[in-house]
Amino acid sequence: WNVPFKNGLNYLQAQGKNGSQIFSDQLTINFFLVPDQLNNSHLPFLELAVNVGASNDFIDQRGLIWQAEQPYHEGSWGYIGGAGHKYKKSDAILGTLEDPLYQSFRNGVEVFRFDVPDGDYQLELRLAETLHKKSKLREMNIKINGYLLLENLDLTKDVGFLQALICKFHVTAISNRGIEIKFEAISGETILNGICIKKL
Repeated sequence: WNVPFKNGLNYLQAQGKNGSQIFSDQLTINFFLVPDQLNNSHLPFLELAVNVGASNDFIDQRGLIWQAEQPYHEGSWGYIGGAGHKYKKSDAILGTLEDPLYQSFRNGVEVFRFDVPDGDYQLELRLAETLHKKSKLREMNIKINGYLLLENLDLTKDVGFLQALICKFHVTAISNRGIEIKFEAISGETILNGICIKKL
């Protein structure tokens, strides 16, 4: 069967009959479609979470789906630069129950873009150092729409090796420019594990 979903809650019910006995089962699905073109007036943008460096989706404890990353193309979203990697050891990521989200990452990422409509958004960055146990081997600045919001970030020194970090920012998209997150290496390579943007 083809069952078209609408954004929001969708209720499904299946019924069957065996002789005089009727069997039924129900399922509620919370569905939100993310359009390929984020500035789509027919399908308003709400939220998008990205499992950076990964080729698979991840579902967090809230039920939010972190989609596999994609390269940027105009009108949509994605990364520019770097290479996707997977942390292959069995060590736990500290400070989180969402280890898989931090065990993939994009090394050397230059830019992450969301061509969202003008408005206010919450931007969430997920970061963890899984390669360097010593400080000074990876330092970076992070700018959002040209504004420097994280300066000289050294995850090993500032947070700790294999330690999860969540950074949240209130950002505004204006003049149809969307939201651009720029990563600048000071030493070593930049890194990003996950990113989420939500319309306010």
